[in-house]
Amino acid sequence: MTTEMYLLEELDDDTRGYLLAVRDNRGKGMPGVYVPNDRPTPMWLLAVGGGIAFVTLLFTLTTWLGVIHDDPLRVALLQTAGLVAGGWVASLPLRDRLRANRDDEAGRWLYADPLNVYEAAGERVIVSPTDAVRRADFEHHDDAQGNYQRTTIALRGRKKDEPLELVAYNASRAERLVDYLEYLSWARGPEGGGRADLPPEDLAALAAYAVKHGEEPLDDAGNPDPARGLRATRWGHPIPLEPQSVRKARPNFIPYVVLLGAAVVCFFVMWGLNTPLRDGAIYDAVTTEPTEPRYLRAYLADPRNTAHRDDVSRRLAAFYEPAILALLANGPGPLRVGLAEVLAGARTAPQPIVSIRVTEETAPAGSEAGSAARTTTARVKLSTEITKYLNQRAKPIVVPPGMAIDPPPAPVGEQLLAFIEAPGDAPGAHIDIRYRFEPTPDGQFRVVGRVELRAAVGDKPAGVEEVSTPGGLPAANANQAVEEFVNLVVAKMTQN
Repeated sequence: MTTEMYLLEELDDDTRGYLLAVRDNRGKGMPGVYVPNDRPTPMWLLAVGGGIAFVTLLFTLTTWLGVIHDDPLRVALLQTAGLVAGGWVASLPLRDRLRANRDDEAGRWLYADPLNVYEAAGERVIVSPTDAVRRADFEHHDDAQGNYQRTTIALRGRKKDEPLELVAYNASRAERLVDYLEYLSWARGPEGGGRADLPPEDLAALAAYAVKHGEEPLDDAGNPDPARGLRATRWGHPIPLEPQSVRKARPNFIPYVVLLGAAVVCFFVMWGLNTPLRDGAIYDAVTTEPTEPRYLRAYLADPRNTAHRDDVSRRLAAFYEPAILALLANGPGPLRVGLAEVLAGARTAPQPIVSIRVTEETAPAGSEAGSAARTTTARVKLSTEITKYLNQRAKPIVVPPGMAIDPPPAPVGEQLLAFIEAPGDAPGAHIDIRYRFEPTPDGQFRVVGRVELRAAVGDKPAGVEEVSTPGGLPAANANQAVEEFVNLVVAKMTQN
């Protein structure tokens, strides 16, 4: 069977007004049979949509999953998706009710009159001529428990035509529709006599009466009498003959504009809300005992964290303060003052990186090949000894009683300073040591060097001192001599 699909808004005024009357009157008083197919949008969608929005906020504004610690912009995108989706689902029942009475909304129903079968689905209307229907059948469908689900209606035309299948959700009305179409098919057939030539309104009156009473309305002579049939009482116009598309339907973009606008507003609101919430969540995380310098510094390293910078800076400085005070309490030695300045600089630096450069200017004859190994050993030993000192003198990391942390926190000294080898092209280093081997009168060697310490690489030295080993060692003991030299440098940095 042939069908045509139209948008209700594009139909001619007669057909459009006719179909809107069918919708508004739900078929009552109309010259045809109406089968409602509108299945109310379940109100539990309100709970589903609200649940989606609630879960989105619950998991992105709390620390349960740690999402709040992520980038505020990315979190806002996630929140926008969840909130808009939840709002769209929750508003579906309301939107369906608001849309039901619009002039471009046909509703959801089946309707047949003597000229056409209409299947309305939202803004669309599918039209099939009834004079092509030769036979109509129906089949009810139940679920496994025997509860009615739907009815399928098959409209069959000529043998070579594919049947038109319709779906109804009202069993009794679906049967009436089939009986109506069966009567029309019979009336237009060889046994119908002159019924096929009747005006559509008269044929509708006969068909409606026959469907309701099981027989035709007859006059006193026993002939079909449309005047005694069921006339349309709410439609005083001729039944539209053939729908015509006479205008273009307006694009229904308003819902999408509203959706896009809501998404944009939601995104910027949540973005603005996420930044301070993230700040507070990270602050709570880094200040929860046991407090560790690396986590405090991570808070300060993120420029988006602004609300608690002073407090976090104070907490971080508290780890350095005991070590700095201990150095200064040992007297005004230049290397102690220099190391105190290095610690003070690292205390406020974005990262506690301290570069070390060790240079061997001269080596004993025959020991030149070991120069690189000696400078590496000196640099590693120096960083290890300073770290040990900080582990002893800095504010300790205190794990609350009864709390088990696996793995345990890194030693505090490793968190306060991070030592690296100064790049070769760097203009300077935080700790710059240059040493050389000088011969002694007894034919041996001693190590003499200059040690410079800076709070920042580009600063002038905060502490400078010439350091030399007290005695001589044979050239074969060059590695031992460098080790003694480093021990002496460490002592001058940290002791009286």
